[in-house]
Amino acid sequence: MSVIIQEGTELHSASKPLDKIRSLMDAAAYGDAVDLLLPLAGADDAPDEPWRLLLLCLLHLGRAERTFSLLGQRHRSHKDAASLLFLALNHLLEKKQYDVIKAFYQSTAEDSAFRGISEYAEGCRLASGFDLEGASFHLRRGLKFAMQTQDMFADDTVFITNYLAYMANQAWLLEPPGFLSSQPPPPQTLVMDDGKRKTCPAPLVILAACNGIYFDKYFPRFAAAVQNMEPAITAHIHVINATGESLGLMAAFSGGDRFRFSDEENKDDHNATYFACSRFLISERIMEFYGKDLLVTDIDTCPASDISPVCNAVADADIAYFQMPGPAPSLLFHAAMLYFRNNERTRRFLALSRDYIVRKFKEHDSWMLDQAALFAAACVSKAWPDDKAARFVDLRERLGDIERYLPVQNIPLDCKMRDRHLFDGSLNVEVDINGKPHIFIA
Repeated sequence: MSVIIQEGTELHSASKPLDKIRSLMDAAAYGDAVDLLLPLAGADDAPDEPWRLLLLCLLHLGRAERTFSLLGQRHRSHKDAASLLFLALNHLLEKKQYDVIKAFYQSTAEDSAFRGISEYAEGCRLASGFDLEGASFHLRRGLKFAMQTQDMFADDTVFITNYLAYMANQAWLLEPPGFLSSQPPPPQTLVMDDGKRKTCPAPLVILAACNGIYFDKYFPRFAAAVQNMEPAITAHIHVINATGESLGLMAAFSGGDRFRFSDEENKDDHNATYFACSRFLISERIMEFYGKDLLVTDIDTCPASDISPVCNAVADADIAYFQMPGPAPSLLFHAAMLYFRNNERTRRFLALSRDYIVRKFKEHDSWMLDQAALFAAACVSKAWPDDKAARFVDLRERLGDIERYLPVQNIPLDCKMRDRHLFDGSLNVEVDINGKPHIFIA
């Protein structure tokens, strides 16, 4: 399954007749905006844009009865009310307008056809505050309610084929705190180039992992970027199912302090989730091996030549990350670049993340499992005593967007999906009596 939710979704276009209304909304004059929008959006044949703006205004004003009346009217006329409500709530979550989300959830009756979407948004709101228990509970309830009404929204194909599948995946990804073991098992043993602990002159080690086919295509450009970095950085690449070309590249770049490698064989050569998660399964070992801080990244990127702003912005934190603009729990930690301080608090966090990945991976694989595991481990870690809890910092607040420091290699998405061996499949979901989703891929 491959589900794409467009991030940073703006619910308006540049049409001039609505400019005044948008200006009123920017000034939080939602009541005045509603007065202007009602004649434009009230008719059954009203265009989408005024209707979307009216929905957002009513949500801001907390006019629950009018909001549900509007949604019912839209469902009867266009059959797309569920998908448009999902987008509207997603927009509010991206803008961090959590009070509006909470008020809408509290005003949504349990027998409402839109209760599932409301529960989902409430779960995402609680996730923003690292409330793992509440987020997991509401995401699962949201899926349960949404599946009960899927026949009603059967004609809303965008909601059924895209957003409902997305809700199912998020609900499956997030387990309550009790899922994690208090004593995770030790990490796997790695076969290093000589099996001995390395002295590393670099101030930190960059860690990436991928399968051999992906390595062959993306490592050369990644390596060129690493070689341009100042001060000199050591990059450790873990390769799963190395090809003959992979082994040749590894041999060509070995021998100095810039590049180090480890590899493993995995019988399932089409498991993109394992390839993506493997760096977090070995990060403790790599940190122990070098005795350095880690900068975990993706092989299909090109790190900026000067990442000192990233290192400086970490300050006294143990773990630094860029929060993604999307509101779902599995999007809060951008796994393309994370900084891990070499200390016990971080290693405890990494052990939790690894344990979460291993346990969930036995049930079903999902492309976002690594980021969901990081989020779940962060929630648990934040609840520990101060001397054990890892300290986090969102680098996006200090440095802006991640692309300034980690541009992605300019390769079409479909090519990357093919190289990762990531394929679509039909999603089947069953929800047990406790609300836990069980996902099956046909």
